[in-house]
Amino acid sequence: MQTTINTATSHKFGAIQSLRALAAGLVVFQHITYYVLTAKNINYEPYLKIDFGRIGVLLFFAISGFVMVGCLNQGHKFLWNRALRIYPAFWMAIGLSALLLMNPIFGWYFDWTSITLIPTAGGNSSYKIPYWTLMFEVSFYCVAYLFILAGGKKDTVVIGCMAWLAIIIAANKYFVFSAMLPGHFVLVSYFNIFFIFGMLAALYIDQLNKIPSALLAVVIICAWGIGDNIVLSTPIAGNLFLALSFSSVILLSLRKLKLPRFELLGDISYGVYLLHVPIALATIEVLKSSYPSLRLSVLWLITMCVAAGGSALFGLLEHTFHSRVIKRKRTLGLTRYPAV
Repeated sequence: MQTTINTATSHKFGAIQSLRALAAGLVVFQHITYYVLTAKNINYEPYLKIDFGRIGVLLFFAISGFVMVGCLNQGHKFLWNRALRIYPAFWMAIGLSALLLMNPIFGWYFDWTSITLIPTAGGNSSYKIPYWTLMFEVSFYCVAYLFILAGGKKDTVVIGCMAWLAIIIAANKYFVFSAMLPGHFVLVSYFNIFFIFGMLAALYIDQLNKIPSALLAVVIICAWGIGDNIVLSTPIAGNLFLALSFSSVILLSLRKLKLPRFELLGDISYGVYLLHVPIALATIEVLKSSYPSLRLSVLWLITMCVAAGGSALFGLLEHTFHSRVIKRKRTLGLTRYPAV
């Protein structure tokens, strides 16, 4: 007999938040390094042979897939809870990016399509917010909601995940589209593989917990090494290996990752992710104009401190606002479910 999926526990939540902080840190490091080097007219490739930003984003996707399994019991409130988590902070970040990037050199402009996060084959790069990932998140939430409508049982979700994975592999044989901005092909972009592997890891966590930690670490390293080296030539195979690696990272983190101080950073990681680039670009422009001969290392350090600190403050304010909204909903009896 099938049972409703339920994997959420407090100790797991702390480890997941710490892992989110790590993922956000990788993205921030990648972007700050890239933009500072570009501002100095230095080729970034020798410095960023490892794409730390890609690792962070794909880890975010795998975490999202893992966590959403524990949210499948939210029923018809699922999409509302997800929208409440994604859209208000995104809209606030757009408003702040407008203030930060008012200089004509940034070419900031507003359009209605971008704020809806409806997948398109193009994007509004003037915000300097990496919101293409949010389009994938929203699309994934829609698929998760279909699983809820189908009953939200383990066997149903597993079959749905495997069917989705097979469709992704087949579609990439027949169609050519941008993986990051696939438009109406969003659900068959290979980035969805990470959501699927994250969900499967959560669904089979009891069985997977029997794998020794040392062996799991070997899987993480080997799968990442293989995937990272073949992802450009064979994207599907490369991302399958990477998804295996990052979903295994989640499983190992639940056992070994105990960093209480990082949990707060995980709480505010969404805000950090949204606003660090606009702050960094505004900072770089001010420093270049005032101190054109500033050394690379000093420019990087100042930009990192300002961008990380400013976006962390935004993340803290955004997280506090969201938490109070959720608390108020609970008080009014409008929701029975935790904010994840």
